[in-house]
Amino acid sequence: MTVEATILLPIVFFVIILLIYIGFYMYDDCLIKQDNARMIIRMGQIKWSDDNNITKRFNEYENEWYYDKYVTFSKDSRDLNISLTKFVVSEKAHLNVPNIVPFDTNEWVISDSIESTRFEVVRILRDLRKVENNGRNYALPDNG
Repeated sequence: MTVEATILLPIVFFVIILLIYIGFYMYDDCLIKQDNARMIIRMGQIKWSDDNNITKRFNEYENEWYYDKYVTFSKDSRDLNISLTKFVVSEKAHLNVPNIVPFDTNEWVISDSIESTRFEVVRILRDLRKVENNGRNYALPDNG
């Protein structure tokens, strides 16, 4: 019984530890995706303004919301890219478990990127008014 236990016990122990770390990894991955989705929603709620104001608000939100909350990963960077038609929020984090990974931790990186379309509200309202005005000219008669 002791010989089997000496072989089986370390295998069972490492499988349990592996399952725990897989759970931590999944938690951190979901948390990164949630944080990026939350940030892109907040960026979409900012009224149309210059890019410097949006970047300033991005930094304010990041300082307010984000702290060292990941279990096994450390946040490397979160970036906001602004173009005329979209926002892109991306984040990168690396594994931060000492003495567990015997090789280069650059292979253990989580990254996520999410984008949202940026609309010009004034242009949309003008287009809607054009559609409305053109629709009045072709309205069906009321058969009452």
